[in-house]
Amino acid sequence: MRSVSALPTLLLNGEADLVFPVNESDIYPRIAKGAPLGIVYPEDFINTGTSLRAISKKAPHPNAARLWLEFELSPEGQQIYAKHGRYVLRSGVSSPYKRPPLKELKLTFPTVDRLGMVKTMYKDFSKIMGKAPKKSKK
Repeated sequence: MRSVSALPTLLLNGEADLVFPVNESDIYPRIAKGAPLGIVYPEDFINTGTSLRAISKKAPHPNAARLWLEFELSPEGQQIYAKHGRYVLRSGVSSPYKRPPLKELKLTFPTVDRLGMVKTMYKDFSKIMGKAPKKSKK
């Protein structure tokens, strides 16, 4: 798929029995609306990603960008993230979704070695699960 966000729709339409990888933020709001979906968290470790923010030194309105970043990290901004199924790191911000606390998950963070393994992992995954059928050019 071109987008990880499209994978839950495949599940809901019965076009897939399992999707990987998937963003929790695409699943939890659907579960809350009654979708028959579930998330399985690996017990050995969970790869995490980073969500970086940066302001170009050539930005036309760098102060506006700084204000946006401040809003994103504010309790109000973090509550918006939580509402949309994302984990937040700010204390005092609660999620409307029943999910395991981060402290209960065994998280691991990207390293250069792990990032180098991604191509091999996708090849192995394709061998095990089979490749998705290609669209015909009719």
